[in-house]
Amino acid sequence: MSNETVIWQRASEIFARLSDLPVTEAMEQLREQQNLTEEVRDAVLVLINSAEHASRFFEDKILKAIPSQFQNVMKPGDKLDEYELLEQLGHGGMSQVFKAKRLKGTPQKLVAIKVFAPRSNQQELLSHFINEQQILSKFSHPNIVDMLHGGKTDDNIAYLVMELVENALPIDKFCNQHNLSDREKISYIVQCADALSYSHSNLIIHRDLKPDNILINQDKQLKIVDFGIAKLINNEISRDQTTIMALTPGFAAPEQIN
Repeated sequence: MSNETVIWQRASEIFARLSDLPVTEAMEQLREQQNLTEEVRDAVLVLINSAEHASRFFEDKILKAIPSQFQNVMKPGDKLDEYELLEQLGHGGMSQVFKAKRLKGTPQKLVAIKVFAPRSNQQELLSHFINEQQILSKFSHPNIVDMLHGGKTDDNIAYLVMELVENALPIDKFCNQHNLSDREKISYIVQCADALSYSHSNLIIHRDLKPDNILINQDKQLKIVDFGIAKLINNEISRDQTTIMALTPGFAAPEQIN
């Protein structure tokens, strides 16, 4: 391995032990650690500062823009256009995800619906959500979750109807629970790499790839999800344009952090 790789590997190991601490306490523990080279110490500082930057952005720009009752915007049993929401599968800073069924027309498979309810000062979040719809609508790959369609209700609630990944587990938990062999793990890595190659060939970068966004379904098939912060690469993007720190520092590549 190159010296730079060794430095970042060592720095990542230290950061993993400090990442759950408040920044001031993490910095204090870093100062107390012995036998660290200046390069490793500087790399850990970069990771700590990047994580703090991301947390502050999320708190200042995202959480403050979301009403405290956001998690209750929709609930199981509610109707969303032609769908009935059956079960909440999860929620995040900008959306809720439900298992749902179609009420009208020919019976179909159950689907997953990501719901986003914009309020005032949330146009940036809505832009990210709409961007995800546009991105996923271009994709057709067995290892990338299928988007069926998107829309917005008369009440100004935006939603995204997607393939339901049944009884899924993040790839790391799936591998541990099923005690997979190295060969089986490599097979999943190949599937993931093939999906990313397809994504990149369509000029789209995920930007937040981590175990929670790489799911294995009940049929043991890999599905990459959540392209919500992906960015379409095209010639219209200015070279000096800055972007938000939208990544997970613990899983981001060093060049992303830099």
